Amino acid sequence: MADTINLNAVFGPQYEIVIKQEEIAIDKDFNLTMETKEPLRLNVGTGFNNTGSNSSSGTIDVRVTADASLGAFRAIGYNGLYVQPTLISLSQYAGISRVAVTSGSTMNVVRSGLLTESGWNWTVNSPVFITTDGMLTQSLPTGDIRRIGWAISPTELNLDPYPIIGV
Repeated sequence: MADTINLNAVFGPQYEIVIKQEEIAIDKDFNLTMETKEPLRLNVGTGFNNTGSNSSSGTIDVRVTADASLGAFRAIGYNGLYVQPTLISLSQYAGISRVAVTSGSTMNVVRSGLLTESGWNWTVNSPVFITTDGMLTQSLPTGDIRRIGWAISPTELNLDPYPIIGV
């Protein structure tokens, strides 16, 4: 019998870990198999060190290949495009870009954890949403909604994506 752990909150609905062993104990070795439900260009990163004006700590990063030129500090999908306020696009949210890249480039995006940018001026203790072309906003967007984090200071977000709310 296989146990299934859903990683939807971390990587999105495209991935799940399937433990193919009848009995699992913490002190035993076991194999994990990761299968995609659809083709994606995704590699889980191990973190990102940045000495510039932006940084992240305690993050889960995702590696994405850009399918277009992309700007910094935007919501990026697994498909390498800006996330749009639609159910399909919001379900493909991979994370927030830290740098601008050209089409075909790979980059790490921050999926969850703390992200700092000295140029931000967020309202503390207010949610942050995705709006058109991956822009981040604290105004409630129209259409489908996905809260991806909270401002914990004017320049720092705690990225913690919530499920999509279709309206």
